[in-house]
Amino acid sequence: MSGKRVLGFVLMAMLLAMAVLFVHGTDTDLSSRLLVPSAEHPFGTDSFGRDLLARTSGGFLVSFLLSLCVTASATVAGVALSVAMVRDGWIGILSRGLSDMLKSLPAVLFSLFLVALFGQGVDILYLSLTLSQIPNIARTSQARLLVLEKEEFMLALRAEGIRGRRIVFRHYVPHIYPEIANQSISIFSTSILTEASLSFLGCGLPVDIPSLGSIMAEGRSFLFTSPFLFFFPAAILFLAGLALYLQSDPSSHRPD
Repeated sequence: MSGKRVLGFVLMAMLLAMAVLFVHGTDTDLSSRLLVPSAEHPFGTDSFGRDLLARTSGGFLVSFLLSLCVTASATVAGVALSVAMVRDGWIGILSRGLSDMLKSLPAVLFSLFLVALFGQGVDILYLSLTLSQIPNIARTSQARLLVLEKEEFMLALRAEGIRGRRIVFRHYVPHIYPEIANQSISIFSTSILTEASLSFLGCGLPVDIPSLGSIMAEGRSFLFTSPFLFFFPAAILFLAGLALYLQSDPSSHRPD
């Protein structure tokens, strides 16, 4: 593992440790409104007297867990779709058509559409983010599988009558893993940023669930009087994106 990836892993581990350790203590205390950062409140307090460190930690933890679920679901569904896309006949045609349809759904606009229809909710946000990310995995996997299908050892396996799950798990998955791992990191990063963007616009997570985006939106009103309300959640969001960027490795696109 390269030094850059180790640094990214350590940075993400530090952010997670902060989130777990300081997520508690978000009680409202109007007598402690807009306190500047101090030893008692390292990030200060918001307009309702809530500890900003605790709220920021909770917002990051929610974004992390939601993005983790989105990444896992999109990866599994995308790989399964890619396997169907390289097949001949109507299965391949329908699979490729489904991928093209999903690819035409921008995550932000699709989320706004679903929120307008069904209202805000974790399930709505999860569904919109997952569906919009599936074709990214599917197209990446399909490109590698099309090359893999022409390899001599694959032609030999086909000639021996080896098909189905044995081909998928013993030969497909190991060969496409480097591309999938890198693409999954990209999806994770995109999900965190998209969730924060939607919550900043008021169309992401419900108001009773903390989010870095919604915390930044609240701090926008105090940008000149209490800039720390915006700065700290924005800094955590930036560090999370940086940690994921450092963990992506372009060399993983070149499997042995």
